[in-house]
Formats: sequence, C-alpha cells, structure tokens
Amino acid sequence: MRTLVAAVSLLLALPAVASAQALDEPGSSTVVASGADQRGDVRITGERGLGRADRRTVDIERLTLTEVGDRDLEVTWRVRRVVTPRDAFDQYYFVYLLGPDGPPYGFATVHASGLRAEAGLEGAGRPQGFASCPRLRAEVGRHGTEMSLTIPRRCVPRARIEASAFVYTTPLGRGGGGRLFSRDRARIRGLVDLRPTG
Repeated sequence: MRTLVAAVSLLLALPAVASAQALDEPGSSTVVASGADQRGDVRITGERGLGRADRRTVDIERLTLTEVGDRDLEVTWRVRRVVTPRDAFDQYYFVYLLGPDGPPYGFATVHASGLRAEAGLEGAGRPQGFASCPRLRAEVGRHGTEMSLTIPRRCVPRARIEASAFVYTTPLGRGGGGRLFSRDRARIRGLVDLRPTG
C-alpha cells in the first residue's frame, strides 16, 4: 500500500516538475507589463467614408509587453476587432517605447491589411545611433481581437521606458495613413523596466 501511495504521489508531482523546467527553456516567455484601456473611448474624426461600427474596431482594450526567447519583445494590442484582407479599410498599429528623459526611443508599426511591420531604435549605441528592424511580420490571434508583433532584441531599448500605443483606421492601399477615420490610444502606467536581468 505504501508503494502504491508513493507511486501516485510521484505521478502527481511530475507535471509540476515539467512545468518548472519549461520556464527555463529558450522558448519561454514572461509578461513584463500590461495595461488595460477604457472601452468606448475611440476618437472619431470628421473624415467621411467609413461607418461607425468599422471605426470602433480600433478600440484598444489592453496593451501587453512580453519578453520572449532571447529577450526579444512581443507587443500585443487587444482591440475590438482586427481587420482582414476582405475589409475595405485598414488599421495601423503603433507602439512607442521612450526613456523618460529622452533616448533610447523604440517604436514599431504594423499594417493590419498585409501584416507588414517594422521597428527601430534610436540611441542604440550603434553607428549613427540607430538600429533598424524592417520587414517584420505580425500575427493575429485570440479570435481576431489581438495583434501581436515580436520585436528583435536589437530594436528593443534596454532601459526603463514609458510605453504607449495607438491604433488608427485608415483607407486601404496607397491612401492609407494619409486620412484617419478614427483612432485610439493606450498606455501602460509607470515605467517599464526592459533592462536585462541576467
């Protein structure tokens, strides 16, 4: 009987051991900071050409920063709805990571219609003080309500920063970005520490 109890106890303990080991693997992730945004606070512009329901798709619900892999940074915007290629308009996603006293200054942008993205870092301690991360790809998740982008380590400010985000609705194609139908802003309160811990 004691042998059976010991065996059952060992089996029950195994999943916990496996989970703890998974946190130490290179593919693990850690949420660095997350902030909720007030719902229904989308700013509607006077630009004509898009219905109110579509304009409200950019209502940000949450902004999350997660450290993944080898200290890359995943930015996730949760909104009412991410547009698809079938929609007749586009959404542009932005995040700004700014040192409270100036540089380093990191940024990233995503065009939802084609999941085209780029990131950059000013004050990077590199030639010309700028690091560029072009031609990145974003991902849509959580049933079409989340946009996520992984920013490579070289374009992430290793400092204490302020994090803010914007999402716009704009015309599809070449006119995108020049006209705005609506916009929403979110920020994470306080300073976010992106400095290496190990």
